Amino acid sequence: YGVPRGIGYEEVGFGYNKAIISGLLRDSLGFDGVVCTDWGITSDSFIKKAAAWGAQSLTLPERVKKIMDAGCDMIGGDEVPDVIVELVENGGLSESRIDQSARRILRDKFELGLFDDPYLDEKSLSVLRNKAFVDAGRAAQRRSLVLLKNESNLLPLRTDQKVFAIGFEKESIQSQGTWVDDPDQADVVVLKLSTPYDPRSSSLIERFFHQGRLHFNEKEKQRYLDLMRDKPSVVVMTLERPTVFPEINAEAEAVIADFFCEDSIIAELLFGEFNPTGRLPVEIPSSPEAVEEQFEDVPYDSRDPLYRFGYGLNYE
Repeated sequence: YGVPRGIGYEEVGFGYNKAIISGLLRDSLGFDGVVCTDWGITSDSFIKKAAAWGAQSLTLPERVKKIMDAGCDMIGGDEVPDVIVELVENGGLSESRIDQSARRILRDKFELGLFDDPYLDEKSLSVLRNKAFVDAGRAAQRRSLVLLKNESNLLPLRTDQKVFAIGFEKESIQSQGTWVDDPDQADVVVLKLSTPYDPRSSSLIERFFHQGRLHFNEKEKQRYLDLMRDKPSVVVMTLERPTVFPEINAEAEAVIADFFCEDSIIAELLFGEFNPTGRLPVEIPSSPEAVEEQFEDVPYDSRDPLYRFGYGLNYE
């Protein structure tokens, strides 16, 4: 859905942009593969309005022609074969142009062998949950976890410490240490939290891809701070988006950035089964105001970030 602004290209979405698709991608960079547009750029749907940036005034056939003229081969999420046929019949598109895209698409299918043997045999299913692949995936999870804070070397935890945890499967903690159901009986409190958001029912997309606030409201924040205040605490922040949590960060002795890893992998890190090596791929803002003041297209520009891009600690 990108739109080039002020850099010499026509200011239309990339799917409509001949200078980007044909000029830059194909001619300059030599790409001869299939180009598929972003989803829903020609027609409105029940999910969203058409993302026809710079082409809002064009009719549907005019939009489709501009996309094809740009050099795209597939229109993502929109089924408009009747418009393609109409454009060819009235001379808006040549058959040779359609053949060009069809040839690219069919070439991929032939290279995958779909015309020679379109069905999987049972032996092919052996790749599912192949141990080597599972091990590689778990290793990638371990490398992704980022230790952001570790005051007084609270981590790694000892196996004899009693842990009260929120957000974890009980078995993941019990496999390493001792789980307790009462925070008053705990030696350590471990909280796994996720980035807050504003629920929005008006957009189907935003039900899956959360939007809105990045900070905890006062009720949420106070609940977690009350649990952390009387016990040494570890916060595992699942960064669906860069989260604003300065007060929770200040109260926690240890903080880990998580990217939807398995609970068992996080527990391994908590109890020192491996040394963290991850580094932040994003910047963690220090306040909602710092987020609002950022430029939308400039990286790592928030004021006094809580944690900077590339930050990460190891166990000593």
